[in-house]
Amino acid sequence: MQRLIKNLLAPKLILSLALLFSLGILYASLMRTDRLPKVNFEQADKVFHFTAYLILSLLWYFYYISCNLGKRLRNPPFLIIGLLIIAFGILIEVLQDVATDYRSIDRLDVLANLLGVVVAYIIVSMLRLRIQKL
Repeated sequence: MQRLIKNLLAPKLILSLALLFSLGILYASLMRTDRLPKVNFEQADKVFHFTAYLILSLLWYFYYISCNLGKRLRNPPFLIIGLLIIAFGILIEVLQDVATDYRSIDRLDVLANLLGVVVAYIIVSMLRLRIQKL
């Protein structure tokens, strides 16, 4: 079981996934959405933001963990990772407003991103002690 977990936490694999997911979020956030099918759920966009940033945060947290297996995982790097992801989300919102004429800044998107990062932080904090025992 430990070997399976260590293979799943291979740093290169997780880094590749985290980078691809980051680029995917950037692309999806700046692309035109007027040709996409309409969803009959009023807050679908906020659910997308929350879920995307939850997954993004988990990927980057697990990348940090995979690079530090067997070492004591300290709290400051987790906070820094979370703050960088939040800054990434804010930067994208600003880019939507200044680099496109079809998207605009939405404070509720930033809030949904923030909540995704916070929930990921809580999940990783609860798992951290178990992961350190590997």
